[in-house]
Amino acid sequence: MNKRLLLLDRYLEEDNPTLDLATYLGVSNRQLTRLLKHWSESGLISYTAGSGRGIKKQIDINVDIEKELFHYVINNKDKLSIKELEEYLALPWHPESIKVILELIEESKTPEDEEHRISIMDFVYGIPNKIHPFYTKDIVGTQVNFQIFHTLYCISDTGEIEYQLLKYDEWINNELHMYLKKNVYFSDGSNFTAHDVKFSLDQIRKEGAYQKFLDADIEVVVVNDYHVKLVCPTYSDILKYTLTEPFVSMVKVVDGKVIGTGPYYLYKHTPEEIELRVNKFYNRKVDVTVIYFIANLSKYFDYHTKKYKHTVSTTCYSGTDFLLFNPLHKDLTIEQRAFVSRVAVATFYNHLDFHTYLYKWLNHKPQEMLLTVPKFERPLVILADRYTRKKLTQLCNALATYGVAAEIREIDHELYINSHLTTFDCDLVWMSESYHHLQPYKTFNLLTHCKVHEWYEVEEKGKAFLETMYHKEDAKDVKGLAEDYLNYLESSYYMIPLIEKHRKFIVPTHMTNVKVKQYGIIDYSHILSKDL
Repeated sequence: MNKRLLLLDRYLEEDNPTLDLATYLGVSNRQLTRLLKHWSESGLISYTAGSGRGIKKQIDINVDIEKELFHYVINNKDKLSIKELEEYLALPWHPESIKVILELIEESKTPEDEEHRISIMDFVYGIPNKIHPFYTKDIVGTQVNFQIFHTLYCISDTGEIEYQLLKYDEWINNELHMYLKKNVYFSDGSNFTAHDVKFSLDQIRKEGAYQKFLDADIEVVVVNDYHVKLVCPTYSDILKYTLTEPFVSMVKVVDGKVIGTGPYYLYKHTPEEIELRVNKFYNRKVDVTVIYFIANLSKYFDYHTKKYKHTVSTTCYSGTDFLLFNPLHKDLTIEQRAFVSRVAVATFYNHLDFHTYLYKWLNHKPQEMLLTVPKFERPLVILADRYTRKKLTQLCNALATYGVAAEIREIDHELYINSHLTTFDCDLVWMSESYHHLQPYKTFNLLTHCKVHEWYEVEEKGKAFLETMYHKEDAKDVKGLAEDYLNYLESSYYMIPLIEKHRKFIVPTHMTNVKVKQYGIIDYSHILSKDL
């Protein structure tokens, strides 16, 4: 029996006015006509020729498709390979059928299959203490969360908002109606429903680090299991962008553990490493079934040396570094900030190894010039941690040659990440952030979930930009404003761009299709292995 029949059955069950049948089945219109004719002649369906989205009205299913296909799998389990069973598993079965097919796959596996499980190891600078999208503030945690949890919407490479867990949506006055995909499952096998959407959105506003970024006045209403609506104070499509952010992931709590609908689940978490394993209920075939995140560089290279004879590396974005002045310290003038900026650019350009393909210098090339030194009434206070102390000490020494006093105030990196910047009475900080590269999302990121917001969301121009952004119906309407605000920060010497960082991601030569998403996140689930 053709596996597409089960897709046809699901299509007839669903109510999606935006998707035609040929697209849903992944065939051309000509192929669709031949398939329907063949199935009709075989007695599986009753079909009257038609076209377009109204084609549903001309099709009736004459047999229990899922039952027949399920019996075929059961009766032929000894003849089907693991790969073939996994292809059947990827179909939109009901949860009960999925569990049985999973058991068949596990029974069919040999010790050799387990030994040759396809795995990947990735190096990270540190292991997060907590894996939870509502609390994550660093790029490593975001990278891990991306593999485990999904959001309702996602952003395309060109900056367009696309559906991820939704079939479609519609605005009715000030209500955003969202219709969920039905064949989405958490890693425990439970179906993703509108109740999970309500739970997640309600919890985001009750706990974690991002409560204020989702309007407390939005009411989440469950219409039925696969239809949820957000009753908003006003209509604004900017809400959809917020719903693409990693911190607005859909979660479920089972036995005290947080699980998601992504391609992987958290299998092991220690201070030394994180291990993810494939979500067996994920609705797409995934080649890489195990991911290791490790903070030990020698162990990372040793793993690749011993496991693979030949490897290749992919270079991907890992963050942007810049200096940021405290706008709340009004006694620092633009002349003083400009002077520090020029000294900093000259210092870091000449002393740090920014001239490799892993770094892109973002500022101008410094030139020899006679600097006019403005008068400083007090020493500059510069905040540093173990990652930035050495670089910022170089800046202090360079300023001292001009008779400008500056002192380093060093704190633990974890304290820096988890504390609000206003906690520290300082003038300047070195920031390393990962954010969207397209406007207006770039500026929006900086003023929301990047640490920049802790100083600048209350700054007059930053506050005005956010208010404008939230009240625009379309994000594209504020693209120019976003660029203008960023230019203001740089031309006023509040923000001093330094470098864009990249990193190497190593894979064996038989693995291809490495996709890098926004924030430099690697989508391991799309990696293909030629060995399969």
